Amino acid sequence: MCATKRLLIEILCEELPSSGFLQELPNIKNKFDDILKKHSLLSDGEFYYTSRRLVFYYDAFKSKQDDISEEFFGAPKEVAFVNKKDITDGLSKAGESFVVKHNLDKNNLEFKTKNNKECLYCKKQTKGKQSVEILPSIVEEFINSLNFGKSMAYLEGEFRAFKFIRPIKHISVMLGDKVVEFSFANIQASNISSAHRSSNANSFCFGSIDEYFSTLKANGVCLSQKERESKIIEQIKQIESKHNINVMVDKGLLDELVLINENPQCILGEFSDEFLSLPKEVIVGSMKDHQRYFACFRDKEHKEIVNNFVVVTSSYDKDKSYVLKGNEKVLHARLSDGAFFYENDLKNKLDPNGLENISFLKGLGSLADKYKNEYKISIYLNKSLALSLDEEMLKKAHTYAKADLLSSMVGEFAYLQGIMGAYYAKAEGFDDDIVCALSEQYLPKNENDNLPSTLFSAIVALSIKIDTLLCVFSVGLIPSGSKDPYGLRRAVFGIIKICFKYNLELDFYKLLQDNKDNYGNIDIDQIMSFFNERYIKMFNDTDKEINHSYINSVLKSTNVTI
Repeated sequence: MCATKRLLIEILCEELPSSGFLQELPNIKNKFDDILKKHSLLSDGEFYYTSRRLVFYYDAFKSKQDDISEEFFGAPKEVAFVNKKDITDGLSKAGESFVVKHNLDKNNLEFKTKNNKECLYCKKQTKGKQSVEILPSIVEEFINSLNFGKSMAYLEGEFRAFKFIRPIKHISVMLGDKVVEFSFANIQASNISSAHRSSNANSFCFGSIDEYFSTLKANGVCLSQKERESKIIEQIKQIESKHNINVMVDKGLLDELVLINENPQCILGEFSDEFLSLPKEVIVGSMKDHQRYFACFRDKEHKEIVNNFVVVTSSYDKDKSYVLKGNEKVLHARLSDGAFFYENDLKNKLDPNGLENISFLKGLGSLADKYKNEYKISIYLNKSLALSLDEEMLKKAHTYAKADLLSSMVGEFAYLQGIMGAYYAKAEGFDDDIVCALSEQYLPKNENDNLPSTLFSAIVALSIKIDTLLCVFSVGLIPSGSKDPYGLRRAVFGIIKICFKYNLELDFYKLLQDNKDNYGNIDIDQIMSFFNERYIKMFNDTDKEINHSYINSVLKSTNVTI
């Protein structure tokens, strides 16, 4: 049994940006494990992170690599020698190559039977190295393996080519009770770390692994991300209970707050109730996307918003009043901007004039051209599926669907497109079906998203997705690999899901044939192939009981009605 020692590795950085870090987060522990496995040092350990550090801790790390016994076979005897009948004539090129490669004595060659033939053979015993010898290269390989999307070059001289997401301040590697000394990218590994920025131990030296953990804990750093998440959730529950409200905990925002707060503290804030007249999406978006606050509601369904918010701070001070006042002031300014935009847009009303000046994509005309093509698809679907929807209403829905892109609110908060159009349309007395269609035109936005709630909305959303698919394919912008900048795979998935929900027997191949003249140069077979790939994937993901070879053969043999 190999002896083990405790191991601590800390990579201490400047503040890590959440977007790049959270994107790479699912891969970090796996990458480190893969490197350990490659070096025959894979052990069970923990990975911790905060906004400033990556930490690996092993309670029982292998103190050395396992010894390795390897067998090697060379050419058969008749090939390994110049004269297979008289081996004293010397080795052939194949034989020489094996001898040189494995540093063998020509006078003491071994042979072993393999596949009923006598072959050149050797067995090597490789002694495992001590872990302390390999850890520096493991740390270096791990750091270089990380991909955060964007990195920065911050070193000079011979190290200027090194890039990382943020400057690395210290690297600490402690095996057992000894510091592993090495240098990487002009950084000398040591037993120096930093606790909370506001603590007295902003920089400290630790003599043991236990001292490292205890110093962090005593000075405002909760190292475990699971503990930080639990702490935030528990504090939110206490706030909910005390104030009889319901906090909308967004998972993406929660993950970000877990990262950026080494000592998370939840505080309930308040804003003027005059802003409650704003659409709740404006309030929630201003909090979540701009300020990293959780919005609060009166009900669990998150329908009735209240003038409170929860801010998560990492402040080390007991008195959080100044933190709260600062956040309330910033949110007031943000909501004031929203109120100004909203009132201004209500005065100006929805107006599609101007969409002709906004380009959709190069070679595909303007957004005005796009909504006219979408309307044609809607009329085609209405007739071919015998739906009897009001064509004038369909025309109005498509005409105004992108009008809110011209509004001040969407100009400032792009994520509200469609949503604001619905609010403005309702304020102007548009038909409820049109209001709903404007609100739901982008649904579903992902595989788990809601679908349009009415048939009218479904046809509008369906037409928009079909038109986008045909437009983008007509100019050759076909998704490749994992890249899909125009969301065409998502569009096809939405088309299929909507057709299933409303039992629309859409002959997609016939639709392409009947509308191809409106889209210039499109390859129908290419689009069908792309479409069928999504169809197959959807079945693979949702129904494991179906024999997927049947689906593949049917789709390849005929043009199937959805």
